Amino acid sequence: MKPLSTRWILFLFLVRAALGQQPATRITLEQAIQFALRHNHALEAARLGEETAVRQAIIAAQDEIAQLRSTVASLREALEQTNFSKQGANAAARAQDHAELAQLQATVRALRDQLQTMPAKRAK
Repeated sequence: MKPLSTRWILFLFLVRAALGQQPATRITLEQAIQFALRHNHALEAARLGEETAVRQAIIAAQDEIAQLRSTVASLREALEQTNFSKQGANAAARAQDHAELAQLQATVRALRDQLQTMPAKRAK
């Protein structure tokens, strides 16, 4: 069954009032329109449909926000792991550089000692 339009509801309301089923009450056109709008089932269904669509959009947006937060958390964790790995690699490289530097210093000392002993051998 098809819902009645606003005009039909207004018409039936006025006919009902004219036939004396209710005491005649004068209402303004605005009041009649508001009454018809409140009692129009098609409008009611449309409003409910819009509310449902809005709720679904909100739920979809909340899901997307949750996914974005998860992605951000994963990226942050990956970045921290990368930074930690870089720090470890830097520390290892510094330790290796320090060991190589110590070895070079020892080599330089040994060469100096050899140089100092060489002129003493020539003088004899």
